[in-house]
Amino acid sequence: MPAPRRLLGGVALVALLPLVVGTLFTARSGPLRPVPDAPAPAGDIGYWLKLRPDSGVPRLTPERRAHLGSASLPPAPGALAALSEIQADLLSGESRRVRSGVAGAASRGAGRIVVPGASRSARFAESAGETVAVAGESRHGGKVFRVRLPHTPVTLLGPALARNAREDVSPRPRARPIGISTRLPHVTIRVSRGGPGRVLLLAAQREPGWWARIDGESVGLATGWGEQVAVPLPETASQVRIGFTAVPRTSLLALQAAAILFTLIGAFPGRGRRRRDDSTQR
Repeated sequence: MPAPRRLLGGVALVALLPLVVGTLFTARSGPLRPVPDAPAPAGDIGYWLKLRPDSGVPRLTPERRAHLGSASLPPAPGALAALSEIQADLLSGESRRVRSGVAGAASRGAGRIVVPGASRSARFAESAGETVAVAGESRHGGKVFRVRLPHTPVTLLGPALARNAREDVSPRPRARPIGISTRLPHVTIRVSRGGPGRVLLLAAQREPGWWARIDGESVGLATGWGEQVAVPLPETASQVRIGFTAVPRTSLLALQAAAILFTLIGAFPGRGRRRRDDSTQR
């Protein structure tokens, strides 16, 4: 094997081996690490929803500027369609649809909405009314709006609002769930006694890996408002633990990295094979 090819193969193996090993270890609990009983930091403004009507699906990020690599993380199945519908409502120019879109964005934890363009921002502000307030200027000539509806990662829905969440695809503008200041994906909440039919609604798309336990017992999950994760609550005071284990997704990443590694190994024949080939030719 020529020296450059041998060097290239060695560099590729060294670069990919830690990726495979690290992914195999993290696949046991997923990339989301538990944060036991961690409250949201003071002044937490929620997620940032950046509308992108000219380039596709809007982007929902924990911070205004996504960290390196976070923009390339694949969203959960169904989240793209839900966010696209919210964007269409927000930019429709119809007061009822725009306010419904604000409520839908709030249910997914969005505390800031970035609208590109001065004209779009003006139409959005007029249609959204009291559901938003101007919070600043965006980098692309638009405006940043603060969502004035509850937009915490977890909200408590009473019986009537929970029924609305099961029957409708998006929250109504007048919906006022009770916000719970915490952080996803690992949450521990103590709930008091209440009426039948209450649920905890998460600002997360339903996908394999979510689980919930009430007083130590596993419970089935429900959905609400565009397939978001919902946890049905009993009438009694209880302790609720919610978590997420991304084993399927990280296992797939491990298999993909392993396939690349073995492909590279097979692309560079060993010395023993070359010696056998040389002896056969002689």
